[in-house]
Amino acid sequence: MLFEYEEILKGASKDLGLTLQELDLAIAAICNIANFHPIFFLWRPMLKDADDEFLIDLALKAQADFIITYNQKDLQPVERFGIQVVTPKQFLQIVWRDRVMRVIADIPDVLYQQLESFARREQIPIDGLVAIALSSQLAVWSTRDYLAEKSRRVSWDAFEKVLAKVPNGEPDERDRL
Repeated sequence: MLFEYEEILKGASKDLGLTLQELDLAIAAICNIANFHPIFFLWRPMLKDADDEFLIDLALKAQADFIITYNQKDLQPVERFGIQVVTPKQFLQIVWRDRVMRVIADIPDVLYQQLESFARREQIPIDGLVAIALSSQLAVWSTRDYLAEKSRRVSWDAFEKVLAKVPNGEPDERDRL
């Protein structure tokens, strides 16, 4: 599989705006995080393109959930094994969706109507607007907790010693009442 990536990436280096050395670094990074899977059995022939057969062997051996490719049509037979054939964009959408926690909440109709109105006006999906509002409120609570914790650590004796060091004097002209 790695050799396939290397061949495709290096063939598209100009289109990608990357040098061969930069691509070698990317391939080295892939090697660093990749898992080696020796193949002891073959599921061939299954595809129209014999050059793609190894993808099915590898996906089955690696117990992959996905094959990520623009060549979805030719790889459809692998779906009988429960492996989804998706484009890179579809895969990123799936990964993003799975990284987001779903929350079901009951809110009053009047609040939901306001939410819909703001979402339309701001051109933000409702779930995005809810995430922004929740994030904002959590920041308020976190700040309050931080300040409360800081205030618990006050030493009035130490504060009075600091105040004693402040020289007496007339206030600045702008500070006078």
